[in-house]
Amino acid sequence: MNYHTQDLRRMFKDQKQSSDFSFSEHHLKVVLYNLLCAIKFLHSANIIHRDLKPGNILIDSECNVRICDFGLARSMRTSTSELNGQKHTKRSMTPHVISRWYRPPELILGESKYSTKVDDWSTGCIVGELIGFMDVNRKNKKPTQLFKGTSCYPMSPCKDAQNNSIPTVSKNDQIIKILETLGPQRDLSFLKHDSSR
Repeated sequence: MNYHTQDLRRMFKDQKQSSDFSFSEHHLKVVLYNLLCAIKFLHSANIIHRDLKPGNILIDSECNVRICDFGLARSMRTSTSELNGQKHTKRSMTPHVISRWYRPPELILGESKYSTKVDDWSTGCIVGELIGFMDVNRKNKKPTQLFKGTSCYPMSPCKDAQNNSIPTVSKNDQIIKILETLGPQRDLSFLKHDSSR
C-alpha cells in the first residue's frame, strides 16, 4: 500500500500557510476522478461509509486518494432485484452519523432508513470545497465548507453560556444554512417518514 502524506483537510490547512501552493483544474479533475472511483468501489460492495469528509480522504503528491476511517461504515442490504426477487427493506440505521458540515438533509431531519446517497451528498460537499480551493477561486475568497452551521438540532443543539443544550433551531443551524444556499425544496419524496417532513 502506498504511503499518503496527508489528508484533504491538512492540505486545505497547509495551503493557507504556503504562498507557493498550487491547485489547478487538472488537480481537481484527478482528485475528483480518484475519489469517485473509490466511492463507487465501496458502494458496489454495498458498503456505506457514513463519515466522508476531507479528514477521511488521504492524498499523496500524485493526487491519488484513499478513503480511510471506516469506524461508522455499515453494510447495506441488497435491493429486491439482487436477492432472488424477494423483497427486503432497507436497513434501519442511526441518523447521527457523518460530520455536521457533510451531513445530508434527510439525516438532519431524522431519517433512519437511508442508502449510499448520504455518501453522495458528503462527496458533493467535498467537491464544492475543492472547487473553492482551486487557484482561480482562492484569489477571490477563502475556501470554506459549503454549509457551515454551528449546530444541528436535535442531534447537536445550540448551547447557552453555561454550555447547556437549548432545544431550538438557531439561525446558524445546519439545515438553515443548507436551505439558505439551495433555497426551499418542494420535492420531499426522499424523506420516507412523515415526521421528517
